[in-house]
Amino acid sequence: MVLKHQNIIFTFAFFCGISISVGFARSATLNTLYEQGMTDGISIASNHDAANFYVPLPADTTLSKPQLQLVLNASENLINGSGFSVFINGTPRYHESLTPKIGTPPDADRIYTIPLSPSDLAGKGISVRVIPTFVSALAECIGEAGSQGFLTIRPQTGILYADATPAQESIRSFLAMLPHSVRVQIPSRLNGNDELRNISAVATYLQQQGRVIEWITSGNDIIAGKPAQIVLNPDQKNITLVGRGADRSLEIGLAAPQALLQKPWSDLMTVSAYRSSESNINPQSHKKGEIISLESLGITADASPIASKAVWNFSLPAVVSHQQAPTFLSLNLIVPPSLPDNPLLLQVFDNNRLVGIQSLPTQGGAVSVNTHIAEATNGTSDNIRLEVVRQNSIGRCKGSLPDSYVQLLPSSKITMRPVKPAETLSQIGRTLPKTPDVYLPADALEHPKTWIASLSALATELQINPYNFRVHTGEAPTNSDVPFIWIKPEAPQGYTTPVSFEKGRVRLKKSDGSIILDAPPLPDIEFASLLKKGDARALWIKPAAASTPLTRPLGISSASGDAVLMDATGQITSIDSRVVDANDIDTPSVEYPDGKDWMDTASQSRLWFIGAALFAGVLVLLSILDRVRRPKK
Repeated sequence: MVLKHQNIIFTFAFFCGISISVGFARSATLNTLYEQGMTDGISIASNHDAANFYVPLPADTTLSKPQLQLVLNASENLINGSGFSVFINGTPRYHESLTPKIGTPPDADRIYTIPLSPSDLAGKGISVRVIPTFVSALAECIGEAGSQGFLTIRPQTGILYADATPAQESIRSFLAMLPHSVRVQIPSRLNGNDELRNISAVATYLQQQGRVIEWITSGNDIIAGKPAQIVLNPDQKNITLVGRGADRSLEIGLAAPQALLQKPWSDLMTVSAYRSSESNINPQSHKKGEIISLESLGITADASPIASKAVWNFSLPAVVSHQQAPTFLSLNLIVPPSLPDNPLLLQVFDNNRLVGIQSLPTQGGAVSVNTHIAEATNGTSDNIRLEVVRQNSIGRCKGSLPDSYVQLLPSSKITMRPVKPAETLSQIGRTLPKTPDVYLPADALEHPKTWIASLSALATELQINPYNFRVHTGEAPTNSDVPFIWIKPEAPQGYTTPVSFEKGRVRLKKSDGSIILDAPPLPDIEFASLLKKGDARALWIKPAAASTPLTRPLGISSASGDAVLMDATGQITSIDSRVVDANDIDTPSVEYPDGKDWMDTASQSRLWFIGAALFAGVLVLLSILDRVRRPKK
């Protein structure tokens, strides 16, 4: 992950992380937890349990007066004796009380700084462990005080430094020290769909690090004295760092995908210029039933202390989770003995959903556990959390179990399975191929700034490498069952959608006749829907108006329905046409009072037609019976 820094201006940047221009920095923070994706920070709710995190360091850069800045928030009921300890790279370095100071609100954030030595900065980053000790005013005894407090490591936690100077001119150091707001220069006109895709990939690269992009067009938009930090050049394939000091800029060619901007290759750019670094934009699909070792996901053989529970977190990369999901865990552990009536519990969470739970043998030692993962295919990737929970039946104030250790062995494995066709928007991202087709309006190349934002928002939302998008403008979808993305005002032919907004007023009615929704057309509202054609699926995103792009992450990956309504601020209302009440016999029907055609009229009058047909049939039958029974003359 390419590193970043932010300027701490506590009235605003404390939360948003404003940083200063490339060159020299003053009182800036680097690689906060927020920038690493931990936007809610890290919380600890059990006594003596540890929180572990890693802070990467910028390569080829010298930091002046570096310090670890911890921003903490503790529960208000803690009293004297509460505190926390900090270990850096495995060495104890700091201990401080958590008792609120006189005159300080008990719920206020607290900032602590720990100086870092040259040996701390010798590697690629620093490993930090925070262990709290809770003593609560509500506790009946010290032995059970641990469950009555919490400590949150706020997302603003990071490395604080006074100055930063490049130790050598390299592209990786330039990217590591880019400011929060980056000026990116693009061509005034694009030559093709691939250029639009490649610009969107650069935008995604920056936005996923929390940076804000200021787009400028070559020629008219360039402001004297404020050069762009990144310049995107058509008809070129090189990456070159030009200029010196604060006037440096990075020129990136658009004629080919730039593999060096992707992890882990971005860490290897130790000089100031590279030739074409094309990437493979047609990756091979994973095999059915693929088995992944936990060692490849970062699990090491280090033992973890356990007071109340031990926790391991690891993520399956999005590229692994496309078109497959975890189904089976084969875990090898070393665990302590447990009380006969209170065995250790193994709990498995996938994207914060409990998908498996199992008791472990009470005798302890080396154990092998095989557990199925309940189906949980929401989201586009999998964040797996394993918890070994220790139960204590001795009771409050009567004693506690001694601390011990648990070890999850790297030989453990996870088995994947293919996914079924999506039924909700939250599932569609996982079912997309690694190289999804994206269909845009025919005039998309005439508005590059706006559609760049749309593609980068999609890449971030669906966790797809933007270089793998196959962008089409003004084309119809191919005759294939492979899911695709459609961003146009009208749905593609042959596909059905749960709700149509082309006929004016929409009315959703239950089988008993009660109305769920009766609404007029909604202006300035975007619409996303799951499209179906047999087993084929597609994601349709209907802009609020023709040629109006999406400029933000969509939030559809968490939508449990098959359609959503969205506004420009990110507000979402989900619709699920599959939902049936217990007393209903079918799904809600959709009517369009303002846009009826002869098919709608015939559909609504079907009961009258059926009744008339039955009446006519009865008359014909009676006439036939009358003729049969009539005596012959």
